[in-house]
Amino acid sequence: MKKIVFCLALFITMTAAVLAQEGKPVVKASADATTMPYEAKESLRAGYDRPYIKGARFNAYFDFGFDIGGYKRYAYTTSGDVYDIHTTLLGLHLFNPTLGVRIFDYGFVGVQIGLADVEMLFSKVLGNHSTQSVDMFTQSYPIMVDLRGFIPINKDIHPYIEYAYGWAPEFVFFEKGNGREHWMFEYNDWFNKMRLGIGFDIKRLSLGLGWNRNYGYGNDGTMFKRDYFYMKIGVKVGRCE
Repeated sequence: MKKIVFCLALFITMTAAVLAQEGKPVVKASADATTMPYEAKESLRAGYDRPYIKGARFNAYFDFGFDIGGYKRYAYTTSGDVYDIHTTLLGLHLFNPTLGVRIFDYGFVGVQIGLADVEMLFSKVLGNHSTQSVDMFTQSYPIMVDLRGFIPINKDIHPYIEYAYGWAPEFVFFEKGNGREHWMFEYNDWFNKMRLGIGFDIKRLSLGLGWNRNYGYGNDGTMFKRDYFYMKIGVKVGRCE
């Protein structure tokens, strides 16, 4: 609960800061070419103006994306039985706001909240000398600390590396039995969530792709690991210089 309260308070504070900053006018310093040194004149002629981000700037990202993945393993610790589950995973990130601080050209620290992360799992369970097909739909609400390192090419195109880590409560809808239309629902506890990716900020447009892992213990003592790849597209809000 402390994790939730802290992350939500930080998220709300950053939201207010971004909205307040958006209303401020951007004042650009004028330069008198007659008094500028030779190196500064050459930089202006070449179109450079480093650093492009001149200080700490509150930024927000609003992303939409999808996942595709493969293998998942269950180990039932309560009974000692082990199940291997071969899974095809398809997922959607319908609304993932990230709010944080861009620090000059190279850094970003933020908090990401997933408000509508849906995964569809089409699985074959191998265990106890039998095979069973199980379809599941999961709904999760991740809260993650998001770190990005940028290497700007110019003032408009900023490639980045992203690492995010946090937690996600998960709600599961699953089909009970082999092929029967009998659906059940359960709360599946909090899980660790980790993401590693690359991307580009192109002015207000943000693109990214990478690898994601969910892992931990479920509500029934189940231990699992779920790996998948993701792609996302989003919009950046906040000052860009």
